[in-house]
Amino acid sequence: MTARPIKLITIAAFLLMSQDLLFAKSAKINWQSGRVIFAAVNGQGPGNSGAWRTNSTDIWWNYFISTEEQCYSVVSRQAPLKIGLTNNSMAKFYISRNQMYVEGPDGKNVELRISRKDKKKTCP
Repeated sequence: MTARPIKLITIAAFLLMSQDLLFAKSAKINWQSGRVIFAAVNGQGPGNSGAWRTNSTDIWWNYFISTEEQCYSVVSRQAPLKIGLTNNSMAKFYISRNQMYVEGPDGKNVELRISRKDKKKTCP
């Protein structure tokens, strides 16, 4: 055999394996639904920080999302209207490690960081 068919076989095998991994990953997603109880902004805009003048903003949005079993406190730098998480709206999401991925209004997944998980009885 020459080197060319071996390269083609190797590339074909790699593509088949990566396709299987992609389908296996998407099949394991456990979508959940919950209600946004509260969305609030925290942080500061441009201003003085000690001896330095800062022009950057440091704004974080806190969201409380309630399901039947859990209440999640998540944070993001994206505003509620941009990602579709306004007060008393429904959210479709899945959890992966300490991240929550919410389906936005445009159909894209938005990454939020989970800061706290509580049982339903302690949800506000």
